Amino acid sequence: MRQSPIEPVLQLSRVSIAGGVQGLSCAVAPGEIVTMLGREASALIAVVAGYARASRGSIAVAGRSFDRTPPHRRGFGVLGARPCLFPHLDVMAHAMFTPGVSASRAEALLERLDLTSFARRLPASLAPEQQIRTALARALAGAPALLLLDDPLPQERADALKDLLRRIAREDRIAVLHATTDVSRAYGLCDRIGVIAHGRLHQLGPVGEVYARPASLAAAMALGHVNRLDGVMVQSEGDIGRVRLAGGIVVEAQLAGAILPGAPCVVALRPEGVALAQMPASEMGEGAIPARLVEALPMGAQMRLRLRLGAADAPGSEIILLRPASVAPPRLGIVSLAWQPGQAHAFAAE
Repeated sequence: MRQSPIEPVLQLSRVSIAGGVQGLSCAVAPGEIVTMLGREASALIAVVAGYARASRGSIAVAGRSFDRTPPHRRGFGVLGARPCLFPHLDVMAHAMFTPGVSASRAEALLERLDLTSFARRLPASLAPEQQIRTALARALAGAPALLLLDDPLPQERADALKDLLRRIAREDRIAVLHATTDVSRAYGLCDRIGVIAHGRLHQLGPVGEVYARPASLAAAMALGHVNRLDGVMVQSEGDIGRVRLAGGIVVEAQLAGAILPGAPCVVALRPEGVALAQMPASEMGEGAIPARLVEALPMGAQMRLRLRLGAADAPGSEIILLRPASVAPPRLGIVSLAWQPGQAHAFAAE
């Protein structure tokens, strides 16, 4: 028997914000956490919460339009970049701040959020993580169907809070929309990630898919370090293109859209997708690229390798590779590199 599709809790349809994102559509299912990554993401949270108005588009929660509903009537849980706690109210009072919340409900929330021992403490006496948990208790007290997070995670103890939020979303079937400008705050938290840049949503999908198969250069760069190599398209066959880089090196990359021969393009290459060998390219095998290792810099748990592509007497593009610091780096000088075409992505130059 075919299962009925799960109805989304939050449905955004072609939402445009003055001076921000344009024509954004997104659905968030029960128990799902979706992160919007980009400078315009906070404005989207403000519009969904009702603190600002969209210039176009519609917002619906559980099938009900909220376009003209004031913030205090929406019933969403909202957690901002700062906890914004009332200095004169203790933790229990914050958990009971929403009208109609019983003492038993508040006590259960505090136990769930590991705040029971802090119930009678004022915000000023709490550690930053405890303040966030207190604000979360207030946001969840009314059992909202939708929780809005405007980059509330601190640098310290972020993993513990991510685990907590994921567990609550799953167990209570709450849809969560999260906004951040720091991708590290999305990793380990969200199920899907959307990249907003230059006023539009470039890509929305599972985190691993967007990381491995970015739809645009902006999406590739937003999810972590990429080597950006400028070149010219030589030829393409199927979804694989051959690109000539500075210095004459020709590399293969997966095409992200059509790029005509002779057109300028950019190859995006993740640091971990490159094999390196301490030998000339002629000895490494077909497809190997000559390079020179010019710097090996310890970076804590990782070693940062800086390489210049091409022969020793020719100018070439530089790339950065990351290797575990526990592995001895190759000697400076001649090396060879190789990667599968799917590890590199070619985008038309903008």
